[in-house]
Amino acid sequence: GIINYVRFSEVIVITKGGEMASTQEFQEIWLRCFDDKDSTELAVWLTEDFSLTNRSGTLNKQETLDWTTSGGTQPKISDLEILFENDEVCVGKRTAQTNNGKSLQMFFARKRGAQFCQWVMVRQPI
Repeated sequence: GIINYVRFSEVIVITKGGEMASTQEFQEIWLRCFDDKDSTELAVWLTEDFSLTNRSGTLNKQETLDWTTSGGTQPKISDLEILFENDEVCVGKRTAQTNNGKSLQMFFARKRGAQFCQWVMVRQPI
């Protein structure tokens, strides 16, 4: 397909066919940022009013970037399944292994344009 380049600040974001990258691609970027302890690439994908909600509470954009830079909970994600996705929302589930143990996670994400504005996770230990 057609590859489009969208410049955010000094980072170039690549989208396919003029649409936002898939949530699966976004997850891969976020995990890479955890591994590299560098949230620069992640920052361009988050709106200024982004919020991340999980069992520990809610983080704003800067708190999410700081958590990612710290290495977070060192998540190892497997079995990612997108249940529904369109240009505005995504619902999916995955297995996560962190220093908090193994869990089944369900997530809901809201998108605004070429960025994510909300990420909500619910986890069940397994």
